[in-house]
Amino acid sequence: MKNKRLPNIFINDINKDINNCQKFYYTDKKEDILPNKKWIKDSISKMINPKVHNFKQDVTIRLKDKVVDKTIISKDNISIMTLDGDNILIDDILDIKEK
Repeated sequence: MKNKRLPNIFINDINKDINNCQKFYYTDKKEDILPNKKWIKDSISKMINPKVHNFKQDVTIRLKDKVVDKTIISKDNISIMTLDGDNILIDDILDIKEK
């Protein structure tokens, strides 16, 4: 390998203190996460699919004030109906997961 002469590199003198370290804040609170309503509606639609005949679907639902385990039997545009006879508004749902 040939030893080629490389160009000189300019190095600037640092005459002052540099304070470019940024402070940041990280939280893992789930309450800070805003729900994605389109994703929630799509998830519910996939769980209750009339073409596949998923009549009862066991799910864990995180609402604004609590987490509940329910069995979904039907849905409409604004709510889902559970096996217990409860109607849960889709706007109140923060997260929904299949069991």
